Amino acid sequence: MKRKIALIGTVLLLTAVMACVFVGCDIFMFIEGQNDEKFNDFYFSTSGKNYIITGLKDSGVTDVDIPEGVVSIGAGAFKNTGIVDVSLPEGVVNIGENAFEHCSKLTVISIPSSLIAIENSAFKGCSALSSITLSANVKTIGESAFERCSALTGIIIPDKVTSISSNTFSGCGALVTVNLPAGITFIGGNAFAYCYSLQTINFGGTMAQWNAMTRANGWKEVESNFSVVCLDGVLEAYMVV
Repeated sequence: MKRKIALIGTVLLLTAVMACVFVGCDIFMFIEGQNDEKFNDFYFSTSGKNYIITGLKDSGVTDVDIPEGVVSIGAGAFKNTGIVDVSLPEGVVNIGENAFEHCSKLTVISIPSSLIAIENSAFKGCSALSSITLSANVKTIGESAFERCSALTGIIIPDKVTSISSNTFSGCGALVTVNLPAGITFIGGNAFAYCYSLQTINFGGTMAQWNAMTRANGWKEVESNFSVVCLDGVLEAYMVV
C-alpha cells in the first residue's frame, strides 16, 4: 500500500513539473506552494523568493503596479510599451538596462527608497516624463539613463552618487535645474549636451571642489548659459568650463 501511495505521489510530482515546463512557471516556487497570481500580468524569473520582472504580457496596459517581492526590473522589461503610470514597491533595488526605454507616454513613476542602481538607458526616450524623485539610496546612474527625456524639468541627484555618466541628460531640452551632491567627482562626455533650457546647477560642494572635479570634453554645449551655485559662491556661465 505504501509503495502504491509513493508511486502516485511521484506521478503527481512529475505531472506538476511537466506543467511548469509548458506554462513557464517556476518549479521551485510551485513546489513550495507560493501564490503567483499577482504576477499573472508579467513575465518574470525567480531566484528563491525574489522576483525579476522581465516583461509585460498585455501591451495595452497603461497603469503598472509592480507586486511586492520584486527585486529588479529586468533589461528591456517595458521597452517601447505604452505605459503611463508605474509604481515600484519597496524591495526593488535595480532598474535594468533599457527597462523603460522609449516609453514615450510614461508620465509618473514611483521610486522606492530601496532602489540602489539605475542602469544604462533605463529611461532613455521617456519624452513625457516631466519629473522623477530618486531615492536617497541610489548610488549608480548609468550612461544615457535619462537621455532625451525631453519633458524633464528638474532632478535632484542623491548624495551617494559620485559620477554623472556619459549622455545621462543629453537631449533633455526642458531641463532647467539640476542638484548635484558634493561627492560628484566626474561628469562624462555629453552628460548635459543639448540641455538648452538649463539655467542652474546647484552643487553641494565648494567652488574649489567643483574646479577639482574631472569633466570630460564635451560634457556640455559650448554655448551653454547656465551658472553653478556652490556653497561659497556662484560660478557664472562664462566661468563654467
